Amino acid sequence: MVIPSGFLFALLTAVLVIFGDTLIKVAADRATLSSPPMFAGMALYAISAICWYYTMRHAGLAEGAVAFSMLSLIALCLIGAT
Repeated sequence: MVIPSGFLFALLTAVLVIFGDTLIKVAADRATLSSPPMFAGMALYAISAICWYYTMRHAGLAEGAVAFSMLSLIALCLIGAT
């Protein structure tokens, strides 16, 4: 079974966004904008934007958006995000 590359890019985008969100939340709890977690979170967001570009090259908008949404929800449930 071959997994379409657009789906893999959507998965990578979802994982990067979740980790970026987590790091930005850690930085927000420290109340400092120039902390290392904030910069790491911003870097992950920038990388996720590049991954989203490749998702759009390999899949339609509807397919990519649905895949990203489903994968984000599944990943958040797996890590037990609250």
